[in-house]
Amino acid sequence: MSTGMSSSMKMNMGHGAGHTPMSAGISGYFAMVILAICAAMVLHIVFTLWKKQSQLGELSEHQRFRHSVPMTLGMIATMSVCTALGGVMENQLSAAYVTGLVIGILFGLLIGLPFRGMAALDGMVAGVMGGLMGTMLGSMMPQAGLYIVITVLTALFVCTWCVMLRRIYHPETALQVENRKSETLSKGKSMVSGARLAIRVRVFSIVFGLVWLVDAIMKWLPGFSSQFVMDIKMAGQGQPKLLYPWFHFWATATKEHPHFFVYTVAVLETLMAISLLFGFARKLLYAIGILLSITIWAVGEGFGGPYTSGATDIGTAIIYAFVFAAIWGLEQFSALYDKWTLDYFIANRWAAWGKIGLWSELEVNAQKVHVENGYKL
Repeated sequence: MSTGMSSSMKMNMGHGAGHTPMSAGISGYFAMVILAICAAMVLHIVFTLWKKQSQLGELSEHQRFRHSVPMTLGMIATMSVCTALGGVMENQLSAAYVTGLVIGILFGLLIGLPFRGMAALDGMVAGVMGGLMGTMLGSMMPQAGLYIVITVLTALFVCTWCVMLRRIYHPETALQVENRKSETLSKGKSMVSGARLAIRVRVFSIVFGLVWLVDAIMKWLPGFSSQFVMDIKMAGQGQPKLLYPWFHFWATATKEHPHFFVYTVAVLETLMAISLLFGFARKLLYAIGILLSITIWAVGEGFGGPYTSGATDIGTAIIYAFVFAAIWGLEQFSALYDKWTLDYFIANRWAAWGKIGLWSELEVNAQKVHVENGYKL
């Protein structure tokens, strides 16, 4: 994704080959706090699902809901716990993976049991995947980044359950569905499709934001600053003579002011992660993200070097520019239904923020529009 990332990851992979754990471990007290929070959340989830079991059948999307709840909550819960577990048991990886497997089965089964049948199996499978992935992540990541990732995962777990809890306590009955369908058909609109698209785009943005978060963390590590100038210089080797002035300019500029460029890249990538994860200043930062990705591709990756001997692709950073553009278009299309962002809450209190955070003026009044149309997110 950037010049420092590739070299740092290769170095880290080299350490992994020698069976030397990359993580410096985390505090046992911190891991116990995370475990206590997640365990309390799981107990609350199980208690609520059993208590509301008879009402869940009244949900218009019951079949989809009964499979998505165990899978989503099972994976995020076990991933939060087992990432902390991997950081604590870094010197006992075999035991950590087995423990993660057991926790994944237990959490997934507990969350899926109120739905019975295939839903319980879905929960166990998702829990096992989350447990193993979390253990691997916790044992591999550096200590500084590990604390941030565990905190973000736990926060996502809590937010996910809060969203689902609202849907459970405010179900949409079959009569409401029919009335809404009739109304939307008469107006030639599909509010359900727009709402579902908004949710899926938000989830995709969060996943993409986690990628940028990991990359941003690595930019703040000493390895990036120490290799930055050399990486820029190496990117210019083997390039056509026509591009020599371009790479010479950047090699000279980064050599004379290395700290400025290092910290600029680190700050910008951190802002990209925050924007994607929390929906903050999206119009401004997505545009910056497109320009940053193209710059990384054109400078750090040497335009991908498709014309060099042995080249197999055109580079990876350019793809991130297209992903940003795609998210821009999708969020703009589903702006009326996208309420789960910081931009939405800030703009409702400070209208001027909409110029850099919202895609449409209607997005500020989305709650009013939803109520008038009889639709609830």
